[in-house]
Amino acid sequence: MSSEPVQLVPRDASWDVERQKEIVEMLEAWLDRAKNGELAIVAVAAALPDGSISSSYSKGDHYWHLLGAVADLQHRLVAHE
Repeated sequence: MSSEPVQLVPRDASWDVERQKEIVEMLEAWLDRAKNGELAIVAVAAALPDGSISSSYSKGDHYWHLLGAVADLQHRLVAHE
């Protein structure tokens, strides 16, 4: 018997185990920073395997700083292409 979970929905061709591990490691690092009180406000954006998108942000007093961080991230994402 296989130890792999039953796949009910086909995975997108871009899905791979190493990419998933990298995502989890990044999120865990950010979670550690949040638990240590190092974050004043945070935003999360994601692209899902089916092509849909998701985003959210926390409440806080540093919206302008967060907008600057989002602009920096946008620049880095565009430069990656």
